[in-house]
Amino acid sequence: MRQMEQSPASRRRYTTVQQHKPVRERNGGHAHPGTWRTVLYWLGSGRLFSGGVFLVSLGLLYHLFTSPDFHIQQVQVEGNNALKTAVVIELSQLLGTPIWFADLDHAAAHILENAYIEQVSIGITLPDRARIRVVERKPDLRWQLDGIHYLIDGNGTVLDVAHTPPEPDTLVIVDTTRHSIQLGMRVDTDALKLARLLALRLPTELQFTPASIGWDFGLGVFVTSDSGQTIVFGQSDNLDHKLAIFHYLLNDNTDFTFLDLRPSNPYYQNTHTDVE
Repeated sequence: MRQMEQSPASRRRYTTVQQHKPVRERNGGHAHPGTWRTVLYWLGSGRLFSGGVFLVSLGLLYHLFTSPDFHIQQVQVEGNNALKTAVVIELSQLLGTPIWFADLDHAAAHILENAYIEQVSIGITLPDRARIRVVERKPDLRWQLDGIHYLIDGNGTVLDVAHTPPEPDTLVIVDTTRHSIQLGMRVDTDALKLARLLALRLPTELQFTPASIGWDFGLGVFVTSDSGQTIVFGQSDNLDHKLAIFHYLLNDNTDFTFLDLRPSNPYYQNTHTDVE
């Protein structure tokens, strides 16, 4: 059969129909969803919930950082005996500080400036507490200058002026140098070491009990006897050799008023004989 030929008018109508159909599809594809559909989409995706959590978190953070409830209101001090609690708290500068911004290292450094304090540790507990633990220096000996007794710890730090007489077993070092002493300064640590050794070894090994143990800037450590003798040891070096020489002179009943054990060849003087 012969295929029927389409007239030009028919072809034009068919073409027109085919060209208009995509236009209707494009218009339908751009339809916007309603408000409720958008809300449901956000709920379904979790974005609305996440946004709410974010806003609540911001509010909580603002409250935490600005509320006076999180400022340090209570400071507990432990380990202090000689130093008053109020003094430690004032030195720390923590009271009233926001707990999130408290500089504990800075506070510890301030507390350590006090001559009584040897060690310090600081902890913080929410919402408003700080705890300070201190280790105080222990004055186990005294340093005497111009008739005034100063409390000295084992490291030679001057803690305070003594307000009570020393106990019988307290080691007192008499300073004969003309100078001044300030609280917190350190005296000659070798002198402390040597003075302790002499206070222990002279009575036990040489049966010699010093009337006093002194220190002078030029002489170093020296001891005196009940009869007025002065024995200069200087520093703690070669102590065994110095003690041996002193022991020999004591056993030999050598008369002297001044004995200097510092030189390699020690010497002594007897001023009483010289006067006579």
